[in-house]
Amino acid sequence: MQIFFSKRCPLFHRKLKLVHKILYTNGTWAYFCTIITTLVFLFVPFNSLVFGYHPVAFSYEFALAATLYLPMNFALMNYVRHPRHLKGQWLAQISNHILTFTYMKAVFNTLL
Repeated sequence: MQIFFSKRCPLFHRKLKLVHKILYTNGTWAYFCTIITTLVFLFVPFNSLVFGYHPVAFSYEFALAATLYLPMNFALMNYVRHPRHLKGQWLAQISNHILTFTYMKAVFNTLL
């Protein structure tokens, strides 16, 4: 995080191509993507249920496609030969929710 927000950040080097700039900062982008996606997936349903505000409108076709896609995606991503190995996959998914707040704290502390 400190390199990303400093003058030594690869994004500011003129000699690097755009692809190299993005790839050199790939590890830092992962933190930002985790923060954004986790918060969006938490607050969009929360706003819909609590406040009645629906920021995303779905058609019937999209709902059907998402309903079919999500179980197939879950089955492919979490394929294990033994059910006891599924615990590790579940813990990895839960860690994104827990680490989101840690990543946000790191970003704020670096900016301060």
